[in-house]
Amino acid sequence: MIEYTSYLKSINWCYMLKEEPKFYVFKENDPIGVSGFRYISEISTNEVLNSDVTYNKKISIFSKDKFKCVVPGCGFVATRLIKARHKNGQIRYFPFSNNLKLITLDHIIPKFYGGTNEQENFQSMCKRCNNIKGNLPISLEELSFLIKLEKKEVIEKVKEFQKYQDRLKNG
Repeated sequence: MIEYTSYLKSINWCYMLKEEPKFYVFKENDPIGVSGFRYISEISTNEVLNSDVTYNKKISIFSKDKFKCVVPGCGFVATRLIKARHKNGQIRYFPFSNNLKLITLDHIIPKFYGGTNEQENFQSMCKRCNNIKGNLPISLEELSFLIKLEKKEVIEKVKEFQKYQDRLKNG
């Protein structure tokens, strides 16, 4: 079952992101907004797409989707691949837009519904779209419809979906 308290908090959070932050230039060792990670360097995502270098499985999924959110009508594109070091020494790459919005990986079939962590079950999605989708087993077109709604309408649709799932579960 979806935990609606945290789900509704994430909907509130992503609707607060309406104002676009300005382009930010990082300096060495600046925090990047991902817990515990600090800036090392960056390259453009176009350089990644046009090179033969393989960074890791996650970046290859983002590359497959051309560093774009796959939700129709979203338009989000990550343009910067930021290399960062965690306080424990681990180094990772994070795709961001120029205005510091992070692109994330989404399970096509949510793990809650039997989806796996195999590479074929991931797609690129901006953080806002991914938070709205949560672990709902909906198509990209349905998600696109939800995103166009106002926050209040999204919450109503999610509650309708929950009632429908409860009816299916209880027969």
